[in-house]
Amino acid sequence: MRRLGFDKSVTPTIHLFVLGRYHVHLTGFDQRDPRAVWADWAHFQWARVEGQETATVSQIAALLRTKVEQSRARKTDESMMFPVGDLAIILNPTSVPQDS
Repeated sequence: MRRLGFDKSVTPTIHLFVLGRYHVHLTGFDQRDPRAVWADWAHFQWARVEGQETATVSQIAALLRTKVEQSRARKTDESMMFPVGDLAIILNPTSVPQDS
């Protein structure tokens, strides 16, 4: 820290951002490391503007974490639908159908 000119008595706060390109979200929504801030580039830019362009990195990280937690609260389960001919296949990797 001395070589970079920082006051050595102050411990720096480090934020790891994992950013997806374009509007791509990384898979494994429930398997993300909570120590990192996960977002796509568009949400990162939004947080920068929302923070009045004077926001610190810590404020941007907190804003993105809040938005992710709000999204997770509305999430019911991770699933994916893909067409196969005239059928729609729904894949729920963390769900088990109930016996009827």
